[in-house]
Amino acid sequence: QNLNEIGEIQRPICPVEGDPAFDLLWTDPSNQVEEYGPSPRGSSFIFGKKPAQEFIERNHLKLILRAHEMVPNGFLYNFGEDFPLITIFSASNYSGEGNSSGYAVLDENGNLELKNNDIIDKNTIDEFKSMNLNEYLQ
Repeated sequence: QNLNEIGEIQRPICPVEGDPAFDLLWTDPSNQVEEYGPSPRGSSFIFGKKPAQEFIERNHLKLILRAHEMVPNGFLYNFGEDFPLITIFSASNYSGEGNSSGYAVLDENGNLELKNNDIIDKNTIDEFKSMNLNEYLQ
């Protein structure tokens, strides 16, 4: 319902189904429901634009940046570019899915820029693993 509830979650967390931390971690936005529905992940829920808008208004937020859901381009405006909810996923080629990684840059004026990186293939990963990082960083 509000940001204070998130702040009250005991840390470190060990998310167990039914706990608020579990739902915070595993609940995803979806255009397939108006309010709430079962998650295709098999646990937790999906939520629609209506409860997202209510949460944003109730908590006087300008934007929600969320993660923990793979999106192909590295970032996704879940309910369109005019709606202030964005998913960012920073793992490239997650589980071999061929997705880009994404990240957000917030400048000193509060402007947000979303960026993505190319897919990292197996050859690049192998090359990175074989590097001597001490030599690379000097």
